[in-house]
Amino acid sequence: MSTTYKVELGRLEAWIVKNSSWLALAIIAAAFAVRLAYSDSCYLNPDEASHFESARTSNWIETYKAAFMQAHPPLFILVLHGILFLGRTELILRLPSLVGGTAALWLTFAWIRRVVGEAPALAGLGFMALSPAAISASTEVRQYGLLLCFVCGSLYATERTFTERSTFWAIVQGLFLIGALLTHYTAIVVLLSLGLYVLLRSILDGVPRRILFTIGVSQLVLATLLGWLYFGHVRRLIPFGIGASMDYLRPYYYA
Repeated sequence: MSTTYKVELGRLEAWIVKNSSWLALAIIAAAFAVRLAYSDSCYLNPDEASHFESARTSNWIETYKAAFMQAHPPLFILVLHGILFLGRTELILRLPSLVGGTAALWLTFAWIRRVVGEAPALAGLGFMALSPAAISASTEVRQYGLLLCFVCGSLYATERTFTERSTFWAIVQGLFLIGALLTHYTAIVVLLSLGLYVLLRSILDGVPRRILFTIGVSQLVLATLLGWLYFGHVRRLIPFGIGASMDYLRPYYYA
């Protein structure tokens, strides 16, 4: 490799590092445009229509009760109910997922940048921006765009908790995880995985007692919330059994 080529490569790398935030914003803006265009070509499938039916009740109490008739925790239905004051077009219905999925892109970039640097962060952001699964999650009238935002936010907050020894970010991490659990039951996988990671990193890196206490309180709140959802929703309200409408879900994460 010639010296000139190395110099030019170094300049390019320095330029990417210097302008990484602007490059990330440009990628995110393009990704949002792609998601917006894709959402315009979609139509409500039966599952999405069911979510809309639960969210379009006349008041918050009825919406809360209707949300527990779904197979998932109530947060997304409540968010959807709140956004309906803007209108009832399909674009409005998809707005929570669009916003959540787009915010997840920035959180992903910010998390990877703190861990391994600007260039890998831009590569990771590009992957997320173009991923068909991420695009679909960010346009559906379902929980996945919001869940993606909470999960990516919890990863970013976890990294800042350890690198900055920050109690504030430990609290933020707990709030993101609570949001994820209240959005979709598959968040349990994230709770277990991230909980194990936090435990190992706390042992290896060492953290102040105030952060350990904060994380412990967050875990206690999450366990209490999970117990409430399990006994108050999964066991009591979701219709499982032969011929029941949601029995097809039982072999999956409900098991």
